[in-house]
Amino acid sequence: MVFDVLKHTEDKRREDESEDIRLVVDTIPTLAWSARPDGSAEFFNQRWLDYTGLSAKQALGSGWEVAIHPDDLPRILETFREALDSLQPFEVEGRFRRFDGEFRWFLFRGSPLRDRSGKVAKWYGTNTDLEERKRAEEALRKSEERWRSVFENSAIGVALTDHNGRFLTTNHVFQAMMGYTEEELRALHILDLTHEDYRQANWALITELLEGTRRQFQIEKQHRRKDGSLIWVSNNVSLVPGTERVPRFIMALSEDITQRKRAEDTLRASEAFLLDAQRLTRTCSWRHEVLSGKVTVSAEGLAMYGIEPEDDASSVDFYHSRKHPKDRPEVEHAYAAALLRKN
Repeated sequence: MVFDVLKHTEDKRREDESEDIRLVVDTIPTLAWSARPDGSAEFFNQRWLDYTGLSAKQALGSGWEVAIHPDDLPRILETFREALDSLQPFEVEGRFRRFDGEFRWFLFRGSPLRDRSGKVAKWYGTNTDLEERKRAEEALRKSEERWRSVFENSAIGVALTDHNGRFLTTNHVFQAMMGYTEEELRALHILDLTHEDYRQANWALITELLEGTRRQFQIEKQHRRKDGSLIWVSNNVSLVPGTERVPRFIMALSEDITQRKRAEDTLRASEAFLLDAQRLTRTCSWRHEVLSGKVTVSAEGLAMYGIEPEDDASSVDFYHSRKHPKDRPEVEHAYAAALLRKN
C-alpha cells in the first residue's frame, strides 16, 4: 500500500514536471521541436503548430516535410541525415511554409541530447525566421550590383581612396587615363600622381573633407601619368560616410580635360594676338548677342569710340548714335538687312 502511494506520488510529480516543461516550450518565442534518435519527429511546440497550420498528428514522423519548400527539401533532408550519421549538431537554411501558404526563409537548427552512456536519446531543434535578413541581404546585393555597374561602365574615371589618400579601387577609365593597372595604383598615394604645384592645395582640401568643414570640392590640376607625361584633370571629390561593414572613403570623379585646356590656351593666345594687331592697325572688334541684344567691344574699340566708364555701351543703338547723321540711316539699314539674312 505504501509503495503504491509513493509510486503514484512520483508519477504525479513527473507528470507535473512534464507539463511545466511543455508550457515553457510552448511559450518560448521560437518554433521548437524534438525527434527520436532515428530522426522521426515526436513533438512540436504550439508556436510551430500555429505557424504551419498543421496539427500535431499531421506533423509527427515525417509529416512536417510538407511544410518545407519542394526545392529546399532534398538539401535539408540530406543535411539532417548527415547529422544523424555523425551525431553532430546541424544547421541549414530553407523556405518554410506558413499556414496561409506563404514561404519564408528560416534557419533550421538541431542538436542531439545524449544519455549517460553517450547514446543519442533525442534530437532537439528550433526554426528561426530569416526572411527580413534575407530581404535585406538581397537588397544590399542588388545595390552593390548597381553600384558596381555604374562604377565599371562610367564614362569618366572613378577612384576610391582611404582617408590617408591610398587607392582602394579604380575603374578602367581611371586606369587608362593614368596608365597604371589597378594593382599598381593600390601601391600609390593620390599625391604620387599629382603635379608638385598642386599637392599642397589638393591635400588641404582633402583635410577639410575629413574634418567635416566641407562636403565636397572641385579642383583642376595636372596629373603625371606612368610614362611621365602630364595631363589636365578635373576632379570632383567627396567623402562617402562609412557603414558598419565599410569604413568611410574618399571618392574622386576624374575627367581628362587636357584638350579643353589646350583649346583655352590657343584661344587666349589668339585673342592676345588679335588685340595686338588691333592696337597696331587702330582697328577694333565687337560682338552682338542677337537674342539678348548685348554688345561688347574690344579695348581698342573703347578708345576709338571715346567710351567712358559711366557710358552704357551695351546696345547697338549706342554705336549707331556715334555715327555721322548722314551715314547712320544707311549703316542701320545695311545692318538690319544683314541680321535678316543672317550673313
